[in-house]
Amino acid sequence: QRRVHGERPDDIIFLPSFFMDRHTLLESPTDRPKRGGSRLIGLILLLTVIGCILGTLIVVVQTRNDVNELSQHLRSSGQDSIISGHHLAASAYATPYVPPRKYQYTRGTCWDFATVALIEHQYRLQGIENKYLNPEEYLQLSEQAYGNVILKLCQQYNDVCLTPGDKVALNSTSGGEVHLLYEFRKQFENAVLPVSVCPYIKQKDDSSCPNIDNALETNPLSFTVDAFSSIYDIEHIKAALRQSGHALGFSTPVWSTDHYMPCTDENKEDPRCKAPGACKMCPVHTNYNAKCCVMISSPCYNMEGEFWKNHELLAEGGHAMMLVGYNDQWVHKDGRIGAFIIRNTWEDGVINFGDEFTKETRARGSHSIAYFMNEISEAVERIYCPNSHNPRNWFQCGVEMKDLNKIIEDCHSTVAIHSAEIAVQPLQLQCSDAAYGCKKQAGVYYYAINNTHVYDQLYNMCFLEYDENAAVGKTVCYGPYPLDFFSIFIEPIPSQVKKNSDDICGYYAFPYDIAREARAKFGGFWVNDYHFTFSDESYVRGKKAENKDYSLIGSSTGKQETIPKTVSPFPNPHVTD
Repeated sequence: QRRVHGERPDDIIFLPSFFMDRHTLLESPTDRPKRGGSRLIGLILLLTVIGCILGTLIVVVQTRNDVNELSQHLRSSGQDSIISGHHLAASAYATPYVPPRKYQYTRGTCWDFATVALIEHQYRLQGIENKYLNPEEYLQLSEQAYGNVILKLCQQYNDVCLTPGDKVALNSTSGGEVHLLYEFRKQFENAVLPVSVCPYIKQKDDSSCPNIDNALETNPLSFTVDAFSSIYDIEHIKAALRQSGHALGFSTPVWSTDHYMPCTDENKEDPRCKAPGACKMCPVHTNYNAKCCVMISSPCYNMEGEFWKNHELLAEGGHAMMLVGYNDQWVHKDGRIGAFIIRNTWEDGVINFGDEFTKETRARGSHSIAYFMNEISEAVERIYCPNSHNPRNWFQCGVEMKDLNKIIEDCHSTVAIHSAEIAVQPLQLQCSDAAYGCKKQAGVYYYAINNTHVYDQLYNMCFLEYDENAAVGKTVCYGPYPLDFFSIFIEPIPSQVKKNSDDICGYYAFPYDIAREARAKFGGFWVNDYHFTFSDESYVRGKKAENKDYSLIGSSTGKQETIPKTVSPFPNPHVTD
């Protein structure tokens, strides 16, 4: 049964006052009535109690029947749910048939991708429902064309696009909003185009689409925006996702988070401590046992595809993604429980931004919906989303060994090589940036031994450094750094880098508590729910419209790989006779 805030739950029994104040029924000797009247009063009270109990039982039985009927309805419609007393709650839910992820690269077009993704998803859902698409089929639409049309409309209706911080009103796709489709819903009824018309261009602010005018004239795709809403609190967002059955637009602030490294006698030679003015008073929330600390910054996400924070949220900007599910039982690497599951448009791996003067390197990773729904194990997940650059996934050898020769032997052993292959974990690593002290030389390789938490989410990581040419090795340790930071200067050799599947990976977990904190601190956190209806003429297998070109839809339609169901926590299980 649904429980409405401020109302009394229907299935909680409130006892009459004479059960709550039992002493009021007791009689003092001086107030005792005659025996005959006492028997009559007792009989009346007994009948009243029996009537109340029977009435309550009828209500409870009816309530239970209603709950059972609702439970059967949800199970028959494919929704997982937990029935508990008067409360019906789905602790985890994910929308079906989410199209594969796509990349925005270094352009500020997250809003463009998030909006187009919502259209793609509902096009697919309605196509499958009406037998116009097979379950594995999906249509890719053009973010390039969508951005091109938005810029033209924003020049015509500039006041609609004047959102603080966005640049679409200034003829740039670097910054926009998911809600713009609602503002321009009439203009977009026939203006969303297949990706083959205008493939996405990686270069910054390039919104050109040479074929758009001819394509619009023969475009068979048409849809209406039937409803639109904005939702702000966690529980209503989850309810909207379950009830609609389709993905939602997800807009959020992004931030950096901080770590504090104490400068002590042990690390006083660390260049970060020696930099002029870098070492400042340590925060009072932890006893660092040092005169001063250096602040180290991290992005708002880790290579496990989790948004996170350490101490403070330090504002950096905003980001739009597609919300596809949630899991109340998901446990993050830092111990937080519960998260939204969102499809992101960021590349996985170590990505370089800017030029030689404004160089910035970001380390990223992602997972599958099934992983964040706790439906598969980490071992099975690594087949599809291996996240090879993630230091947590580097195979460790020579663990807890003190003798160097034994470490070298263990890291080069057949057991280590085969175990790493089976686990889909890189074993042999190399230096990618000698500025951090490693050797970027041909024939010099690194093997992960361990990582150790030092303080404040900063780690030391130790390796076997082995020179194949000289056949000599030594153990080296680097840090303390945020764990993901080691991927900036150590990387797997090319043959051991396995690419994440674009069909399956690309999803992040966004903790509920951080969503609440980000909204309270920065504002700018909300979810948009669109309801679209596509015409039958919008599908190749639907009704054919005259003078429309369906070839572009056909060339923009693909088939998506999925994770097969498995009962084992290990990949490729074998059942012996």
